[in-house]
Amino acid sequence: MLTAEKLREFKKELQELKSVQRKKLDKALVESRNDNLGEFENPFSEISEAKFFLEKRISELEDIIANTRVIHEKHVPVIGVGSHVEIGFESFSKEFMIVDHLEANPIRGKISTESPVGKALLGARVGDEVEVDLGTIRKTYRVINIK
Repeated sequence: MLTAEKLREFKKELQELKSVQRKKLDKALVESRNDNLGEFENPFSEISEAKFFLEKRISELEDIIANTRVIHEKHVPVIGVGSHVEIGFESFSKEFMIVDHLEANPIRGKISTESPVGKALLGARVGDEVEVDLGTIRKTYRVINIK
């Protein structure tokens, strides 16, 4: 499950890879085959490897796009994928959006349902306290707000 924004990003990336990057590598492959460079100067194997990884990424994106469901940001009192959540402990508070692992970006405030905090928050309501096991530390967070 992805947000509509992330799905658009994946579609844009796929379009770029197919229409620009693939053509560049195909052209470079043809040119490297036609070059009369020495065995150690020919970039054919490097270009072939880059082409392999490009095609692998294209395949991954096509699979994600074909098999994903778009989630809509939730405005319900229970935390789930798509929820904007404010949590806190002591004098600290932080806002996050709960997302699928493909979309996670903690720096931008998007935490995965598979992260320790994300797992603990799923299903919680405003006022609930959740315990999160962070390796050697165990933190208790209170759900302050769900948007």
